[in-house]
Amino acid sequence: MTKKKRENLGVALEIDGLEEKLTQCRRDLEAVSCRLHRAELSPEDRLSLEKEKNSLMRKASNYEKELKLLRQENRKNMLLSVAIFILLALLYAHWTMRNAACAVRTTQGLEVVVQRSLGSAEFSHLPVAGRRGPWRVRGQREPG
Repeated sequence: MTKKKRENLGVALEIDGLEEKLTQCRRDLEAVSCRLHRAELSPEDRLSLEKEKNSLMRKASNYEKELKLLRQENRKNMLLSVAIFILLALLYAHWTMRNAACAVRTTQGLEVVVQRSLGSAEFSHLPVAGRRGPWRVRGQREPG
């Protein structure tokens, strides 16, 4: 297959198409071999079938070589995809852990400030990173 055609198709589609061509070529080769083994063939017909058989064998060999190259290319693409996925997963994990650590530091800092200002009071809840709201000491009545 020419390079220009290969750019338009995905490697997996190319592999499928080439496997079908190889299968058809092998079927044709088997049919030619069956015709060759018939007893009543003229020398010209036998020579013609031998040429066709050789041609089909070369064609099948070329298809197999091209399939081998396409499978190698497909393996490389798969490994590249896996590497990119792992890199993105590591970046995401690093980013979320860093943000979680910042949230913990923020929550702990707020807890210390509240404890210093109110003494040893117990808290109904502490703020979670990114959440705003009123905080009240346990046992206190809500206003209103």
